[in-house]
Amino acid sequence: MNEQPDRHPEISVLIPCYNYGHFLADALNSVLGQTYSDWECLIIDDGSTDNSSEVAKRFQTQDSRFRYIFQKNAGLSAARNTGIRESKGHLLQFLDADDGLARNKLAAQMQYLKEHPEAGLVFGDALLFSGTMADAMSGKQVMASPGKAAKCSAAGSVLVQKLVQENMMEVSCPLVRRELIQAVGDFDTTYKSFEDWQYWFRAAIQGYHFHYLTQPGTETYIRKGHASMMQQLLQMNQAGLQLRAFMQRSLTGSLAWYNRKRVFRLLVKRFMLRIKSE
Repeated sequence: MNEQPDRHPEISVLIPCYNYGHFLADALNSVLGQTYSDWECLIIDDGSTDNSSEVAKRFQTQDSRFRYIFQKNAGLSAARNTGIRESKGHLLQFLDADDGLARNKLAAQMQYLKEHPEAGLVFGDALLFSGTMADAMSGKQVMASPGKAAKCSAAGSVLVQKLVQENMMEVSCPLVRRELIQAVGDFDTTYKSFEDWQYWFRAAIQGYHFHYLTQPGTETYIRKGHASMMQQLLQMNQAGLQLRAFMQRSLTGSLAWYNRKRVFRLLVKRFMLRIKSE
């Protein structure tokens, strides 16, 4: 396949990777197996020291829709921001290097956005898995992600309220219009966790509509059971406090009071975690 430097595909899939070479091929194969083919996939290597570059370059050699980008280690948000700047698609799909996409996700969600121009993004369900990606896609060792009850189509004050309560979706669940990304801006690189939650909140307070589409074959597969930054409890606690402080500036009335209660709970939890770590 020849290089097409000026091609503007419909969808850009952005995969940040830091030392996840042992999982990366699964993620890339899930993109390669999509029923929709007008995509590009950017692998942003955030300074990996394992075989991530070898895996990514192998896929790039086999299919020019894959593009490998290396940067010095700057963190997950910075890698996503690099992907946003380098991508050309009208729609963006974020995907972590240890996760995967069901085969019809891009096709179904792209069609939905074409039929619903008011939606800034459309998102579906997430399934947790602990075996191989092949097992996950065949329905083995999977379970629904927690927080499913919070998923719904919403905008305005209803959406803001939902996001103050909890994150509605994993970062790889939505397909996002570039117009939303351009309006909201970069991911905040000061966050070590919950950077996606903060991003969706910023979109919500700007008035964007989030649409929830529950449809078999459009799920995101989230790998569980291995060490990751999301399991670092003190780091998550600090990010939670950072997020709540950010939210508070946009809240009034009962939502502001609710948010302050959540801050208090986080402070209590931080105190208990520090005692346990001593």
